[in-house]
Amino acid sequence: MIRTSMKYRSLDTWRLVFQRFIFLLASLLIICACAGSAVLLVSDTPQLWMQRLVHAPFQAFPLLCIGLASLCFQTIVRPKLLDLFKALMVSAAFLLWGVDQLLPAGWSATTLGDVVIVLYVIDLGWMMADRLKKQGWPKRAHQKAHPQPVSPAQHVRRPFFSLPGSSESFCLAFLLSLLHP
Repeated sequence: MIRTSMKYRSLDTWRLVFQRFIFLLASLLIICACAGSAVLLVSDTPQLWMQRLVHAPFQAFPLLCIGLASLCFQTIVRPKLLDLFKALMVSAAFLLWGVDQLLPAGWSATTLGDVVIVLYVIDLGWMMADRLKKQGWPKRAHQKAHPQPVSPAQHVRRPFFSLPGSSESFCLAFLLSLLHP
């Protein structure tokens, strides 16, 4: 009995260590992606010494970092299966886009770029459909013609801007969680 409980404690300890490692790795990758994005913008300056540098690695680095950070983030938050699928699709799109930046121009780069476009179109369409579904769309004709009266006490104002759900803004949510441990 004692050995069994020690075995589970040891397993829980390793899980905690693994989760902390993944959290730190995801944090580091997000920081690297942000720093890489800043370097990417600086590399676009018209200075002569910056023009001699190959631009593709500067483009690929932030995409690859944020794609990997997203994968790490999914192991931390453990989303539902459908949300995991959506997040993996977006992560794959970022990773493939990063790889696409490193490929020489040709059929493979064009095809990979097209796959990335399809993944982003599916994700954005899915996100919009989910949002409309949560808001009760499509409204039936009788719902439009005869809305339910709402008393001032029941009326809830929605903010002009609200952050989207988990799979749509995982990076922003993750950064906010870093600020509030």
